Amino acid sequence: MSFFKCIFIVCAVLMNINIAAQNYAALVAGVSTVYTSGLPSSMFPYNSAAVPIVAGASTASFPSIFAMAAAYGSGKVVGVAHEGVFGNSDIVLYQNNTFALNICNWLDQSNLNTVAISSGHGEWANYNNLTTFRTNLQNAGYTVTNLATSLTAASLSGKGLLIIGNAWGSFTAAEIAALNAYISGGGGVLMMGLGWSWEAYNSGGAATYPMNIIGNTFGLHWTATTISDATNQYNGQPLFTTLYPQSANLMTVASACDYINNTTATYPATLPTVLQNDATLRTNYINAHLFMKQTILTLPAGNSLRQDIFDCYENLINTYPSYFKKGVIYNSTTQNNFAWIRERVQRNYADALVLTPALKTQISNTLGLSGEYEWIWTNFSTLLADNSALDAPQKSFLFKLYSAIPSTLHNLRLMSFADELGAPPVASSGAIPNFLTGVNASINSFSNTIGTYPENQFPSEVPAGSTDIFCAAAAHEINHIVDAYYIEGNTAFKNRKTQLIAQAGNDSLNYLRSTLPSGFFVSSPQEFIASIANQWCTDTKKALDLALIRFNAGRSQPLNQFLYMANIYTLGLYHTVFYSNNTQANFSSKYVKIGRDSQNRLNSICYDGVSYNFVLDATGNVTAYSTTACTDCQITPTITGDAAECSNNVSVYSIPAQAAGSIYQWIVTGGIIVSGQGTNSIQVQWYDDANGTVKVNVVK
Repeated sequence: MSFFKCIFIVCAVLMNINIAAQNYAALVAGVSTVYTSGLPSSMFPYNSAAVPIVAGASTASFPSIFAMAAAYGSGKVVGVAHEGVFGNSDIVLYQNNTFALNICNWLDQSNLNTVAISSGHGEWANYNNLTTFRTNLQNAGYTVTNLATSLTAASLSGKGLLIIGNAWGSFTAAEIAALNAYISGGGGVLMMGLGWSWEAYNSGGAATYPMNIIGNTFGLHWTATTISDATNQYNGQPLFTTLYPQSANLMTVASACDYINNTTATYPATLPTVLQNDATLRTNYINAHLFMKQTILTLPAGNSLRQDIFDCYENLINTYPSYFKKGVIYNSTTQNNFAWIRERVQRNYADALVLTPALKTQISNTLGLSGEYEWIWTNFSTLLADNSALDAPQKSFLFKLYSAIPSTLHNLRLMSFADELGAPPVASSGAIPNFLTGVNASINSFSNTIGTYPENQFPSEVPAGSTDIFCAAAAHEINHIVDAYYIEGNTAFKNRKTQLIAQAGNDSLNYLRSTLPSGFFVSSPQEFIASIANQWCTDTKKALDLALIRFNAGRSQPLNQFLYMANIYTLGLYHTVFYSNNTQANFSSKYVKIGRDSQNRLNSICYDGVSYNFVLDATGNVTAYSTTACTDCQITPTITGDAAECSNNVSVYSIPAQAAGSIYQWIVTGGIIVSGQGTNSIQVQWYDDANGTVKVNVVK
C-alpha cells in the first residue's frame, strides 16, 4: 500500500512542478478585471492540460470560464471566449490591454518578438481590423505581420506567436499538423473564439466549429453557453474578476472532485446542516457539482474525463451512502439544499458514461435503487428525483405509465418532483427543474397523493373522465418530451402540428382540450401535445367520442388532432395505443389496430369491434367518416422461458417472431435486460432478491 502511495505523491509533485513551471500567474499580472462589450461565450477544459485563467464571479451563470491556457510539448496556447475582448473598442477598457500583452509575452517564450495574425480562414478578428492591438504590440517591441496564406512550417517559421481570431473557415489536415508541430516545437498561439455565434449560424454544433477542431487538442473548447452576471457587470455584460489561481480552484475535474471529497469528509455527519447554513460553502459545493455536469454535457462520450467523473461519484456515493444513496428523506424545509444536491449527485453519476445494461446495473446498485425506482431505471433509463418520498401507489402508476408509452417516443433521463425537494438552492443555475438537467431530457411533475385531487379532463359534451392530478400531470409532462424529442425531430410531424394549430386558431372549441382560454395554444404551442395527453392517457376512447361529437357539430379540427395523436403513437406502423385510467390510478393500455391509405396516412381505427373509417383530403384533414364492423387485433403472444427465475442467473425469454418491421418492447421487473431489447428474444439477468416479471409489448 505504501509503495503505491509514494508513487501517487511523486506524480502529484511532478504535476505541481509542471504547473508552476508554466507560470500561469504571469498571464494575469497587473490585471484585476477583464471585460468585453459583446455577449461572451464560455470555454471549457477539454482535457486535464487546460487551466482556467479568467472566469466570472461566483454569481455568474455557470460555467463562466472566459480564458484558458495550456502547455503542449515545448509550446503554449491561450484561448479567450470572445474575439472582441482585444478589438479596437474593448482593448482600451479595464486591464484588457495588459492582459493581451501578458498573453503575448507568455506565449513568445523564445523572445522572437514576432507576431503573425492569421487572416486566411474567415477570421472575424484579423490583421485588418485588430489595428489598436497591432499598434500596442508594435509599441511593445513586436513585429506584426499578416498571415493570409495557409499555415505551413515555412509560414510559421521564425514567428514567436500566432493569433487566430474566431476562424469560421476550415483548416486542412496539413495545416492542423503544421500548427500542432509549431506549438509542440516551442511556438505560442492565441486563439480567440465565440462558441454561441458559431452554433447560432452554422449546423453541426460545437464539434464542427473550426476553433474547436484546432483547439481541442490542447484542451481548449468553446461552448454555446453564454455568460451573464446580474451583479458584477458593466453595460449588461459581465466583469471577469476571478483570476488564476482562484479561477482554477473548482473548474477542472480534478479540483472539483477534490473539493467535493474534502468538503464531504470535513462534515461526515453534519453536511446537510452545514450546507444549509453556510451560503459560501454551499455555493462552492454546488458549483463543483455543476462543473461536473457541464463537463459531461460538453465533452464527447469517449473523453477520459467522463470516466474520471464517474469514478469520483462512485467513490463518493459508496464512501458516504447515508448522504447520497436512495432512501433517506431530507426535510424539504430545513434540508432542502441537500435534497437537491443528492439528486444532482445521482444525475451526474448516471450521466457520466454511455449506458449499457451492465453499467445500468452497476449504477442501480451504487445508488441503492429498488422496486419501481430500479425497474424504471433499468427498463427506461430514467431516474426519479423525488427525495425518496413517493409512495407505493405513485411509483406503481409511474412504472405502468412508462411501460405503456412506447420508449422510442421520448429520451427522458430524469423525472423530478420539486414539491418533495423544497426550494431549490440559490446557486441553482436556473429555474426548476434546470438544476437537475443533464444528458437527455428532464421533466418536473407534481407529487399529490393519488386519490386526493381528482380532475375531470373532458368538456361537457362527453361524460366526465376524471383522473387523479398526479396521473394527469405525469402523462402531461412525459408528452412534453414526446413533443420536444419525437415530433420536433420529425419534419412531417412538426409541420403538421404547426398546421393543426393554425387551422384551429383561437377558438377553444376547435381543440380536444377545450377547457383552456381562447388563443392558449396559438400563444403556447408547446402545450398542444401535452394537453391532449391529459385526455389521451385518461380515456383515449372518450377523446375519440369527443372528436366525433364535435365533427358532427361542424367542427372538424378536434378529429384531425385525434388522428394526429394516434399516428404519433403508431410509430409509423399498424397499431396505436389506447389508454384508460381513473381517480384511483387503475391504469391500463391496449394496442389498437389502425389502417393506412395509399399515402401511408392513418385512415381507420378498429376498437371494440367497430372500425372508424375516415375520408381525408389532400392535406390530411378529415372530410367524412363512417363505421363498420372489424376484428380487434390485440397482440398477446405467449412468452417462453424460465418460469422460476434464480438470483443472479441469466435467463432467456422469447416470443414467436412477428411480421417484418414489428417493434418489441420488453418490460422486466426484478432484473435487467442484458441483450435483445427490440427483438423477439431477450436475456435477463435476475437480481439477488429476484422476484420478477417479464412482459412484452409488440407493435407491427
